[in-house]
Amino acid sequence: DPAKATESEHYFNIGLKSYEQYNYREAIAGFDKAIAANPDNYKAFSAKGIALCFEGDYKGGIALIQKTLAINPNYVPAFYDMAMANKLQNNYDQSLYWFEKTIGSDPENTWSYYGIATIYADRGEIEASLKYLQKAIELDQAVKGVAREQSHFDSMRDNPQFKAMVQ
Repeated sequence: DPAKATESEHYFNIGLKSYEQYNYREAIAGFDKAIAANPDNYKAFSAKGIALCFEGDYKGGIALIQKTLAINPNYVPAFYDMAMANKLQNNYDQSLYWFEKTIGSDPENTWSYYGIATIYADRGEIEASLKYLQKAIELDQAVKGVAREQSHFDSMRDNPQFKAMVQ
């Protein structure tokens, strides 16, 4: 039904706007309306899944992202959502796997490179962190400001290479 698909997409976009503003409860409500209008809207399942993870419901969130991947195994945003869902739980090896899978399908995915950089920074693997951070910055200069603020890089603040990279 094209009308239902259009309605679903409308609510998906409303949910996405709330998600991008870190208003996860409103985002989930929008995604629920998108799913109600079109139960085949796999994008809404993945987006609701990661929003649930940010709200602390990892089991429910990952189940929805997995549902998306069952419907569309090549949906790249679900790869990224799975990477973030695992990262939020400190499942770093799984997170790295999904970030790399995202990059494999979308080599310009800035925030996957950044996510990998943060994991390596948290693990104290400075050279690996700097390598991925550099790639993220090359793709989007806005990464510099984020890296300057996030605690992932606290142990690297005095590193001359890091300082030069984020200036």
